[in-house]
Amino acid sequence: MRQFAESNGLVVVATYSNRMVLNVKGSAADIERAFQIRLNRYRHPVEAREFYAPDSEPSVPADLKIISVEGLNDFSRPRPAGLKLKAPTARPLSFSGPAGSRICGQ
Repeated sequence: MRQFAESNGLVVVATYSNRMVLNVKGSAADIERAFQIRLNRYRHPVEAREFYAPDSEPSVPADLKIISVEGLNDFSRPRPAGLKLKAPTARPLSFSGPAGSRICGQ
């Protein structure tokens, strides 16, 4: 996994003791090239903002054992645990975007 990331211009910023997860960062162009995706901006269905997400599921070489690639979208922003939100007044449109730059392998 590390070799794949580095050979695609991504920088490994964190590794975990189980050697199963890598946190990586890179330019949008490097991420698009590495995972054969295109990152686009979309209008959020209920919030007054745009979000970014890939146009398709990330893809890697078949011999690379990766379970998931995460962090490729910001559709849902992190919220403080104690924050109480009001229910939206309008019913949100459904969105089935890709599971979003954490690489998890086996």
